[in-house]
Order: sequence, then structure tokens, then C-alpha cells
Amino acid sequence: MPGHKRVMAPAPDLFCGIDLTEITGADNLHHAEGILREAMDRTAQVFHADRTFYLVNGSTVGNLAAIRAAVPPGQEAIAAGSCHRSVLNGLELAGAKTHLLMPERVPGWDFPASVQPAQVKRLLEQFPETAALVLTTPAYEGVISDAASIAELCHDAGVLLIADEAHGAHLGLFEDSGFPAGAIAGGADLVIQSAHKTLPSLTQTALLHVRGSRVLIARVEQALAVYETSSPSYLLMSSLDGCTGILRERGRELMTAWKQRLDSFYEAAGRLQCLEVFHPDTQTMKQAGIYQMDPSKILLRARKSSITGQMLFWALREEYGIEAEMARGCYVLAMTSLCDTDEMMRQLTDALMDLDQRICAGEQLEHYAQRPGSDVVCRNFQNH
Repeated sequence: MPGHKRVMAPAPDLFCGIDLTEITGADNLHHAEGILREAMDRTAQVFHADRTFYLVNGSTVGNLAAIRAAVPPGQEAIAAGSCHRSVLNGLELAGAKTHLLMPERVPGWDFPASVQPAQVKRLLEQFPETAALVLTTPAYEGVISDAASIAELCHDAGVLLIADEAHGAHLGLFEDSGFPAGAIAGGADLVIQSAHKTLPSLTQTALLHVRGSRVLIARVEQALAVYETSSPSYLLMSSLDGCTGILRERGRELMTAWKQRLDSFYEAAGRLQCLEVFHPDTQTMKQAGIYQMDPSKILLRARKSSITGQMLFWALREEYGIEAEMARGCYVLAMTSLCDTDEMMRQLTDALMDLDQRICAGEQLEHYAQRPGSDVVCRNFQNH
């Protein structure tokens, strides 16, 4: 295996030369003792973890395995209500008695704010038999919670902290890059990251990090053996090792340049009049109940509530050739990564400036009102 024998590509331009299976010398992901263990150890060093596991089924399998390793069958668990569906699926599969922690909503934007340590403290006191808490940080929109304070509360109560950091693989890699610290530095016991979301790695590639000794490695390995494929793709695992190499050799340089591009973008976005970008500055975050924001997530809305996020999404896509990540309610989300170029960020800036002028001149984007989801009008538009 595989049946193509590395001589017949299944599709044009599909490289299959390193699509191997667990042959002699290629190691075995589920019993890694050779080249894969060495690669994962290199990655753990870059990400400041005690142990790292490669995932080829995305962060989904990392969430499932982390919950299975941390929550005994039928035990209690706490999860943020803004979590990914894989967290809820993992808790259901574990038969956990789950208590949801609901973050406040950000006024005027209506996306979840940070999970507050005070909320965590109340729930831990209310449910003293809790085995683990699952914290989603950063959330989809880039909202970061105070992992360090929450980890301290959990550990004082004898509770494990699982951080679903799927959208934050780039956080905390380099202290001087200008990005916030991540959940590993914050003290989470298990941290799951999607390398493919913001780093140069192939789709489906993710990482499961272990920090400290509160979680038995054997339980993590057993859980991964249950949920992850027994035929992991060597293309995907090579991608993770290659991504690690890029970070080791050029990571600080690339991350610093990325942050500089973002700083320039936010400075330019401050000139928008009829469009508004959520600026990750201290005063804005404090008013919104946000501990920190990942500046790589760009949130955009129109100051007129009749123009929805979906309408902005379609305008950017069809008129400017910019594919946004997601639209919901009144806002649209654009994701950046360290692989964006100066020119790509200039194109986004120019598009927003042009669209801003059109909306200020009275254009309502009515022609996009019939597109899927475009009839969702922003709620709670307090500031305008």
C-alpha cells in the first residue's frame, strides 16, 4: 500500500512520491520511535510543549482524543458555549455530564466575548466533581481568554484544562513577534492547534500538545488510537515537519513581518467612514469584555445595520476577488496568515477603501440582498 505505488498519480499535479505507509524505516504514528518521534519532538521544542502529537484528522480528532483522555466516562465537564461542534461531540462520546459556560456577547457586533475567570470560578464551585474544562481560545473571531488565570483556577480545583486553540497555532511562538501569548504558556494541560489555519501546512494537519504531568501520556496515545486513522498520510505528516522547519529557520522573521503588515492595515482602516474594522486596541477590548484579541482575524461591518455581513461578503467576493472566511449577522471575517504578502494586504485595503466610498455615497448593496444569508440583519447595534 498505497495502491498507486508512487508511479500513477491519482490526479494531475498530485504529488504522490512520498505517499507511504508504515514500511520499514518510515516509523508508525501510533507507536512512534523513529523518524516520526524525532519530527514530533522537534515540533514540541518549537511550540514550547513537553510532548507533541501529529494529527492528520484536523483539530477535530485532537479535541475528541483530549476529552477522552481527560474525562472518565460519565464524569462532569465544563465547556464554553461558543466551542466547536467537535468538543460537544467528544463530550457526548465520553458520556460526560456537561455544563455550558456562556460568554457575554460583544455589543454592536454580537460575537462571543472572552470567557471570564469569574465565570469559571463560579462553575467550578457549583460543580466540584468536574474532571476537565474545555476552553476555546482564540474563538473563531479571534477572541482570546485569560488561559493563565483560568488554568490556575482549574488546577487549584484539581481540574484539567483543555485548550481548543485550533485558530491560534501561531500564538506564543516568539515573544517579540507582537502577537499575544498562547494557551501553552498559560498553563493548559492539553492544547489542540490547527497548523493549517494560520501556518504554512496542508489542510487537515493539526497538533496535540501536552504540558506538565497532570495528563498521562498513555491515555492520550490510547485515545488517539481510538479516533485517528490507522493509515496516517505521510504527505500530511511531512507537511507538519516542514512547517516546523520553516518556523525554526524563519519563524521570527515571518511572524514579525506579518504583524507589521497587520499594523499597517489597521492604521489605514482607521480612515474608513461608513465601514468599520474592529480594532484590537486596549480600550475597545476592555469595553467589549475581551481579554485579548488575535489581530490576524479582521472583523468588518458597515455602520448602517441594513447592510449585513453576507452582503459585504458577496461584494468583496464578486467585485474585488477577495474570498472572506465567514460572514455572520452584521460582520464579515477575513483570515490572514504569515504567508500573506504586502501586495495581498494592499489589495484588501484598497478594496475596503473603495467599498467605503461607495457606501458613503449612498450605495446599499441591495443587489446582494437575495444571496444566501444576506437577509440576516445585525442585532444590538447600540453605537449607531
